[in-house]
Amino acid sequence: MNDRQVREGGVLFVNNRKQQQNHPDFTGNICLSKEAVQSIADQVRSGVEFPALDLAAWKKVSNGGKHFISISAKKPYEKGQQGGGNSNRRSPQSTPFSMGSGNDLNDEIPF
Repeated sequence: MNDRQVREGGVLFVNNRKQQQNHPDFTGNICLSKEAVQSIADQVRSGVEFPALDLAAWKKVSNGGKHFISISAKKPYEKGQQGGGNSNRRSPQSTPFSMGSGNDLNDEIPF
């Protein structure tokens, strides 16, 4: 992490260094809330093999004109949960999707 203010959420930028088909199309990072991390820990303790979070994403354009995806990760929606919550009712045991492990961000996060 650099000196930028750290907030919950993250970004994905187009991977301009992609050289092979198996390299990721997007790279970025995400900062998780304590609630999200606690949810993952609780899932592991209860025997969930693949702990999960619910994701949401928005296409955005930075002040410099660079397109990116802003992402948010929250603890999974639970049926009967009060409040708006996330409408994604996927089970925490669903198969995870891997975005790869690149970290070639060379742009300021515009939020």
